[in-house]
Amino acid sequence: MAQKDNLSNDFPLFRYADILLMKAEAVMRQGGNGDEYINQIRSRAGVDPISGQRVGRSAG
Repeated sequence: MAQKDNLSNDFPLFRYADILLMKAEAVMRQGGNGDEYINQIRSRAGVDPISGQRVGRSAG
């Protein structure tokens, strides 16, 4: 079997939830509220929405 030099299957994959979480973190680090993005994921998972999330260490 000959070696193929130009394969078209080398591309990164991102889950949409990962993108939403990165967006939420960026918004929160700029002093905004990222709950909208977090709750899109929670809604899709059938979980109740949350509010007041912050970037930083978790309590506990």
